Amino acid sequence: MPAAFDLEEFLPYRLSLLSNRISGAIADSYRKSHQINISEWRIIAILGQYPNSTATDLQRYTAMDKVGISRTVKRLLSRQLISSENHKYDGRVRKLKLTTAGKKLRTEVIPSARACEQKLTSDLTVKEVEQFGRIINKLLNA
Repeated sequence: MPAAFDLEEFLPYRLSLLSNRISGAIADSYRKSHQINISEWRIIAILGQYPNSTATDLQRYTAMDKVGISRTVKRLLSRQLISSENHKYDGRVRKLKLTTAGKKLRTEVIPSARACEQKLTSDLTVKEVEQFGRIINKLLNA
């Protein structure tokens, strides 16, 4: 007889649930205040930290699928929040970076991002936040 399976105690389920709740709250905040969705914010945040990234780089940094990256990049290009140029050695590859408008938007969104992070961790001690960060890193690197 198989062991009992309690979905509420299953770590992958709980992590997915937590991720979806956090993403939903953040998405609502960004949509209302800056007219961007969560995937657009992820790309903007990454290009702010890693300019001249390719779509493949964005996949690695976000764990988003290729179609999601492509659609998000197209929306950001059409809104002129990012720009694209051919890779120096491979014309099939495009390097992406924030435009001036994209940099401005990123700067405006960062306080909201920090506020969401603060709200999320408000019931945790500093030590718990640090421990949680280490645990997440272990799981991501496993």
